[in-house]
Amino acid sequence: MNFMITYPSKIDALRASAIKLAVILHCFIALPSISVAQTFDSGSTGSYGPLTITTNTTLQLPADGIFNCTTINIASGAALKFAPNALNTPVYLLATGDIIIAGTIDVSGKQALGRGAGGAGGPGGFAGGNGGPLAARGSAGLGPGGGPEGTGNGVRGAYRFAIGTSAATYGNSLLMPLVGGSGGSGSFSPEVAAGQGAGGGGGGGAVLIASNTRIVFPAPTGSIYGKVIADGGAKFSLYYLYPYESGAGSGGAIRMIAPVVTGSGDFSVRCEGNTNGRFRIDAFDSSNFSVHSGDTPEAVGAVMIIFPSPLPKLSVVATAGTNIVENSPSAIIVNLPTGSPATQPIKIRARDFGGIVPVRIRLVPENGEATTFDGTIDNTVTNPAETTINVTMPLGVAVNVQVYTR
Repeated sequence: MNFMITYPSKIDALRASAIKLAVILHCFIALPSISVAQTFDSGSTGSYGPLTITTNTTLQLPADGIFNCTTINIASGAALKFAPNALNTPVYLLATGDIIIAGTIDVSGKQALGRGAGGAGGPGGFAGGNGGPLAARGSAGLGPGGGPEGTGNGVRGAYRFAIGTSAATYGNSLLMPLVGGSGGSGSFSPEVAAGQGAGGGGGGGAVLIASNTRIVFPAPTGSIYGKVIADGGAKFSLYYLYPYESGAGSGGAIRMIAPVVTGSGDFSVRCEGNTNGRFRIDAFDSSNFSVHSGDTPEAVGAVMIIFPSPLPKLSVVATAGTNIVENSPSAIIVNLPTGSPATQPIKIRARDFGGIVPVRIRLVPENGEATTFDGTIDNTVTNPAETTINVTMPLGVAVNVQVYTR
């Protein structure tokens, strides 16, 4: 059979890079009992040393996304952002000592730059869909809650909530696993002369902030409060050409864990000004913490766990008859020539779930409607366990293959 599977670019890798990490959504995770003690270990080795940010700074994420700090201090007026790693993991800011946030930590998704490709997701988030080429519909946003393609305007991505759309919601209030927001879809291009439609906004990223001692949001400097932001990328309008605009990315995820969380700060996990991301605080004492403005926590608890062990994983290991390297950081893009059989097998592997795993394959073509196919994997005894699901693959168009749990 003549077909092609390509791993074409860093942008494509970013679009699917969180797939293998965002794979135990909606699944029950058995957690060990928590004793009410006033000590907590964030897991930081301290190898990074102190992280002190006094001016606007963009740090390259390590391969695993983890900063093993001794202390973290974000000064008032300074903003900390991150360049994604190959797997586009979430950001983990871990410290053996105090974390003080007087400035801004920002893992927001990106707005598309206009026609064509969607905006990148924030670290741990998913990219927006492409604008429609040559009188065609735009593509759906990536991620479990990616905005469906629209016949005109793009559609907003979903996460905790779907804002006026049929996009799927996902995740859980524990924020385990930690995963970011989904991309909005691209807009329609009504005529060949107009060129491509606008790309969708990228989903907000995901950040976990954990200290062995405390997380502090100090008294404001004037009117400037400490901030943590994981907003979705904005929609893009091409109204100067035609009356269609793309969809915005969904808000992302923020989680803070420490024995004590104190002070007052600003928080945002939003899509077009509407809260639809996730925000959680876990602490033995958060009685002196308040939200100055923005989003309030979805949940406040004392689940002092950062990484469930073992961490379940779901991977695509074969598609259209071709094997895929497990945990590959590249996007899985399939392009079957016209005349190929439309029905194709996709093999999925589950590790360390310890039960029946409901899975969903989502096929996102470069333009037009996304489709989903459901199945299950019995990971009760066999580990790892596999299943093969037959899907109907669009022909003559590049298709992004994504897999999640339901």
